[in-house]
Amino acid sequence: MFSRHSIWQSLHYSLSGVSYLFREYSFQEELLIGFILWSISLWRIGWSSLQALLTLAWGIVLLTEAFNSAIETIVDLVSPQQHILAKKSKDIASAAVFIAIISGIIVFIFCMTVSTHG
Repeated sequence: MFSRHSIWQSLHYSLSGVSYLFREYSFQEELLIGFILWSISLWRIGWSSLQALLTLAWGIVLLTEAFNSAIETIVDLVSPQQHILAKKSKDIASAAVFIAIISGIIVFIFCMTVSTHG
């Protein structure tokens, strides 16, 4: 059903995508800030289900940024000139990242609050 070639080729494509992401400034920023917040929470609350929740929230931020970068790349390819629909697509993808970041901040605050009160 699955050939080794297709699995290794898929792994190659995935690692290639990760390589592209690490060159994106926004991804680097979110990775660094997330790591700092994650480290602070680990130091304050230790490893627990709250830390797992925070790790998941951070992963969602990074995943959303990956989708945003992919959408921006596709839009730039198909619409090299400025177009209102291209702007709309990029703005919506950016809004998704914003929502993920705000959600991640809320989760961070929740984890820090619960750990100090409970």
